[in-house]
Amino acid sequence: VWDLRKKVISYVLKGHQDTISGMKLSPDGSYLLSNGMDDTVRIWDVKPFSPGNRLLKIFE
Repeated sequence: VWDLRKKVISYVLKGHQDTISGMKLSPDGSYLLSNGMDDTVRIWDVKPFSPGNRLLKIFE
């Protein structure tokens, strides 16, 4: 996840086993939904100061 103000990578979301084909941010900016060529959809917690494991749910 890129920090636009600082122009640095804030953190890396690891989980997909293949190419990510789409992403959507929740209206309040708290969650990121990603889908990939690994046939999974993942929900990530992208709020500032969230715990280290930001992966909340996997749908296969």
